Amino acid sequence: MALVNVNYGANVACTVTVKNAGQAKGTFRLTGEILLPDGTVGGHFWDKLVRGDPLKAGDLIRAAGAVDHIDVTLEPGQSAQITMYTAPLYADPGKTANYAVRWRLLCLETNQYAEKLDTYAIQVTAPTPPMPQIVDRSYAVA
Repeated sequence: MALVNVNYGANVACTVTVKNAGQAKGTFRLTGEILLPDGTVGGHFWDKLVRGDPLKAGDLIRAAGAVDHIDVTLEPGQSAQITMYTAPLYADPGKTANYAVRWRLLCLETNQYAEKLDTYAIQVTAPTPPMPQIVDRSYAVA
């Protein structure tokens, strides 16, 4: 899995191909968790693209009515491609943040699931804060 580099405030879309590997029709729930470097969950992938201020991402998601999963019903052997989106991503000013992503596909009939972990899937670079700088000076007789 290739690392995706994004700027502060950008969204990431991920298309996941899922399959019913069983012999009966089933309903499956796909979720994606964004993991912080310490392994804790720092965010989710959503069913809708939500843009705006990354520090207000929770409010934006609620306003859009986004949910953190997508359900799909598949026949035996059938595959589907599902696209999910992050909220606007952030990193501390002047820093770079690396995030892993954990995908889980849950069968709602049996509670069996499959997981995939993409280590360092997303890298977010934040701009440096405003910094004063005197660039040039010019003296002349007045």
